Amino acid sequence: MNLPKLRDHKVYFGTYRDVTFKIVTSKSVVPRYNDSWCYYIFIRENKCTNFESIWLPEKVTQYIENGPKHITYDYYSEPLGSIKMHGGITYYEKHGYAPGHRSVEIGCDYQHYWDEGKVYVIEDIVQDAMETIDYLYENGNLISDKVEKKEQ
Repeated sequence: MNLPKLRDHKVYFGTYRDVTFKIVTSKSVVPRYNDSWCYYIFIRENKCTNFESIWLPEKVTQYIENGPKHITYDYYSEPLGSIKMHGGITYYEKHGYAPGHRSVEIGCDYQHYWDEGKVYVIEDIVQDAMETIDYLYENGNLISDKVEKKEQ
């Protein structure tokens, strides 16, 4: 049997300051490029101070005439557009639709022009994910653990 060429793909999950993050890496299929990296932050509704503002409306987009229609989101606008991530947000997905149990997943990648030739290791990506989570707390997007404990 003639099998298609497969790529090695690894997924790591972690939690920092009660926020889940995911890191994905895969071997490049192009020999001159390094491994590709992405990280994703899960923003839970019960941890977010302004969740409705990041629960973006769906937009139907058709890239070519008579082509398939796709659901897209305007994650470049505020408040998501200014979130500190490597090269900015390049991924957005909604999870769950029951109020109180929703979350938004935002992500970024390391396949930018300025990344070419740079070698990243898992520690670099974890550090960047932690900096994004710190940014979300520092800018009032997430409810701190101290605030939650006072309200309970």
